[in-house]
Amino acid sequence: ADGDTMPGAAPAAIGPGERILVIDDERDVAESLAEILESLGHQPVITESARDGLARASREPFDRLFVDLRMPEMGGHEV
Repeated sequence: ADGDTMPGAAPAAIGPGERILVIDDERDVAESLAEILESLGHQPVITESARDGLARASREPFDRLFVDLRMPEMGGHEV
């Protein structure tokens, strides 16, 4: 989540070389997004569940999270 924005506000532009956690239970979607992010000079990391993503985010620093809104067990709004 981005601490520089208020709820309802547009997120800040993504800067070059950001470390981005992609949380999506659909592997193909996550890999496609990761490829796009890499081509733009970012460092994406993929997890396939919200729980795994939250655990990873608690251990490692990320500049942004891209989270699927609809996933089993826990969706993006809950994350």
